Amino acid sequence: MSADLEELMERYVDGDVEAFDALFAQLQVPLKGCLRRWLRTDDKVDDALQNTLMKLHKSRERYRRGAPVLPWVMTIARNVALDYLRSRVSKEYALDEESAARIPDDRPVVDWSEEDEKEVIAAVRDAVEQLPPASREVVRLHKLEGRSMAEVAEILGINEGAARVRAHRGYKALARLLLGFRSERM
Repeated sequence: MSADLEELMERYVDGDVEAFDALFAQLQVPLKGCLRRWLRTDDKVDDALQNTLMKLHKSRERYRRGAPVLPWVMTIARNVALDYLRSRVSKEYALDEESAARIPDDRPVVDWSEEDEKEVIAAVRDAVEQLPPASREVVRLHKLEGRSMAEVAEILGINEGAARVRAHRGYKALARLLLGFRSERM
């Protein structure tokens, strides 16, 4: 079964629409089984299955040829199910404005002066400049210019996964640099 899935996925990635039909036929039963176990009701399962297939379609270019298809697709399905469960929980526990206003806010109040704000902005800019060039560009494009990771990857001529890795490393380094700035101010 899995060799067939990999072959079908590669054909689908190459643009063979019929391969998707065959791929779906083989994936439908295991996907529905897992989704039913996670979500419990058929209407939710059907929605999640459709959403999983849409995400599979959108991410098909990221499939690594030869990699096992079933675990990859099950991960997509699991994430879809988790997203559904998170949204359901947030709806169940959503507060109206009046109820939210009654919850005490114990966070400390930070009183920023204009000078403090300028100092923090300068520290962030300085920290970004201290990052390795590859991470610096990704952080600049993603966080400072607000571009998506797909856009960042395209601009830099790298794949999206590499852009995400560079961003993650950059953010970790940035946090270390800024924690040093914070301790200097205290």
